[in-house]
Amino acid sequence: MYQSSFKYDRQTRQFTVRYSEQYGWEVLDAADARVVRRAVYNDWHRVERALAMIKYQEALLRQAGWRESA
Repeated sequence: MYQSSFKYDRQTRQFTVRYSEQYGWEVLDAADARVVRRAVYNDWHRVERALAMIKYQEALLRQAGWRESA
């Protein structure tokens, strides 16, 4: 449903939100291919809040000089 990646020198950051019928909405925050934070939600409103936090973190990364990568 949502995925973004950022790069700064050799460091990477990736945010993912995906839906699974078995688990619900899974929200992942990974740094350098390691999962930093993982949460599973069944309530869409919590997913919306998680997406808002992702957008905020992405803005902070951009301000710090990180660039979006494909």
